[in-house]
Amino acid sequence: MDTKFRSSRAYKRQYSLCISNALVKNCVKYNIEQITHICYQIARAASLYNVVELVVMDIEDEAEGGDNANPGEIKEFGPKGQKKIKFDKTLEPKGASPAAESQPKPPVYSPETMIILVLLQFFVTPPYLVKSIFTKEQQKYLRYAKKLPMIPTLPFMQNGDVHAKYKEGLSVPQYSSTIHVKRWKTPDGKIKKRKRGSNNLKTRFVDIGRDTLFELEKGQEVPMNVRVTVDLKKKIVVSPLDAYGITGLKSNFGYSVRAVKDFHQIYTESGNPDGYSRSCFVEAGDFFINQSHTQDHNMEKLPMIDNSEEFKDGQEHLLVVITRWRELQEFFKADNSDMLKEMKSCESMFDNRLEIINGTKIEDAVLIALAKLES
Repeated sequence: MDTKFRSSRAYKRQYSLCISNALVKNCVKYNIEQITHICYQIARAASLYNVVELVVMDIEDEAEGGDNANPGEIKEFGPKGQKKIKFDKTLEPKGASPAAESQPKPPVYSPETMIILVLLQFFVTPPYLVKSIFTKEQQKYLRYAKKLPMIPTLPFMQNGDVHAKYKEGLSVPQYSSTIHVKRWKTPDGKIKKRKRGSNNLKTRFVDIGRDTLFELEKGQEVPMNVRVTVDLKKKIVVSPLDAYGITGLKSNFGYSVRAVKDFHQIYTESGNPDGYSRSCFVEAGDFFINQSHTQDHNMEKLPMIDNSEEFKDGQEHLLVVITRWRELQEFFKADNSDMLKEMKSCESMFDNRLEIINGTKIEDAVLIALAKLES
């Protein structure tokens, strides 16, 4: 390895962290600044403790349906009063080619979930790629996030001359100005036409924040609109493991984010092809735990996680779900998929539990739980 920077910490395992959109609902009048700081706290903890996937449960709150009847809009209350904020329905790189009409439409997530996804993704995005990845509408939600310090544990924030050899980029067409049009004219006068529904096109050009696009070596082609790590000297795409000494899911650095509308999707849509080695539940965010609730708490039947147990088949990938048990149980019951019909309660989907102090906020529980699991 000829770069000076390598990850000096050996982690016990990889983590997938699952939280709910209640993070936003618990904020005072959807205060964007408060939401930003909560997501920043979670992003810092995730980057510190080898979290490779962040899953957000899109839990609908019927009690608030009257206020947020429009699924793509919430109302922010700030110093200047009430202001509407509209959210895009999907979180994908700006300029992504439209899918074919025959393909199913992507799910529409609640605005609470969308702002969490946008903020969490922003905190692991290099500054020079923000305009390429986020739309103008999404960038409006980042006004407070841009003022916060960058997370120091991210590879592109490290020292050791890593910038001189490797850089993160976004694959784009050769003529980036044509990314939003159906046809364009090349320098030699030829007319190029984009095929309808062509979202699997490949390219040799990568946006790495320079004035001109970075061109890969001949024979090096990657799908358009994907994040890649490039070797600046060899002009090839490399794994973050080779560049930084650490990697996440699907050969990406840092964590990936996704949302789920049904309970079973937490497990069936895992970013890890092999799924999860184990699953662990951590209760947090419930400030009104009483004796009757404790007696009915089926999660207490689960064994405590043995942190000293070694995983023999490679590195363990642990799913950690941090939320209120009652909220998780309701999310489970609302899932009508066939695979959950024979299960009466969601505790059957977990192998272990981890106890922390009652009444801990979810954003605080993330750091506490990860620290205990890595101790």
